Amino acid sequence: MSTVEKPKPTAHKLKGLHVKRTKIVKELDDMHANYEGIKAAIEAMDKKIEAKRLELQEVDAEIEEVRQGGPIVTEHAILRYIERVMGIDLQAVVDDIMRPGVVEAIGGLVNAKIPHPDGYRLVVRDRAVVTIEG
Repeated sequence: MSTVEKPKPTAHKLKGLHVKRTKIVKELDDMHANYEGIKAAIEAMDKKIEAKRLELQEVDAEIEEVRQGGPIVTEHAILRYIERVMGIDLQAVVDDIMRPGVVEAIGGLVNAKIPHPDGYRLVVRDRAVVTIEG
């Protein structure tokens, strides 16, 4: 029966194993540092989530307070009343506000206050008339 002899360790083999070990230790350290960074980010996100939950609870409480205050007429309902009950044509109102000279005055402006020929000013935000100033 023959026995297989193990190769004798050499200095070169030992050095290679030490280099490999050093590399593995470094990779483990890097992984641990990444893990700790991720863990810290998760903890920070958990705090943000909790803060948003509290903010949501506060808004929900305010909504409930408003509901307890009695009936409310929304702006949508007011517009429909003006249009359907009072018989005012809202498109005619839009056309009156957005006369040809006004459309040209807005032109490429994004945000502006533009005088209207009837003496009031149009407040423009993101190229939309958002309110009228008297």
